[in-house]
This record gives sequence, C-alpha cells and structure tokens, in this order.
Amino acid sequence: MDWRTAIPNKRKKISAILPRVDIVHDIDESEKICDCGVTIDRIGEGISAKLDIIPAVFRGIRHMCPKYTCKQC
Repeated sequence: MDWRTAIPNKRKKISAILPRVDIVHDIDESEKICDCGVTIDRIGEGISAKLDIIPAVFRGIRHMCPKYTCKQC
C-alpha cells in the first residue's frame, strides 16, 4: 500500500442502547467574559466519546466541551 493512500476510518459508533454518562468540561464563570467586557454566548459543543468497560457492564461516556463566542467582537 502506498503511504499516500487514505486509510478509511474503521471505528464503529458506540451503540445507542448502552447507558450513557455525560461529563461536561465547561470553563470557569470568570472566563465567560470577553476582553471587551461582554458575556460570551455558548454557540455549541464538541463531543468526543469512548467506550468504558466495567466487568460485565458497558456504557458510553461522552465528554462535552461547550463553545462560546462574543456577539459584540
């Protein structure tokens, strides 16, 4: 295989039937103020997932990172 040939992503999605644990990694309230003095607004979030295996128990864990922007700047 040529090193320039793209390798398809073989990861499978975590099954929706597994119990989920959501962990939100938010920024501190003091960091939600823009340099211009206006409170920044949440515009979405990035989500990554991993499979957590506990003997005889499977569950999906989602790490959520809210995204913010300043509407004034």
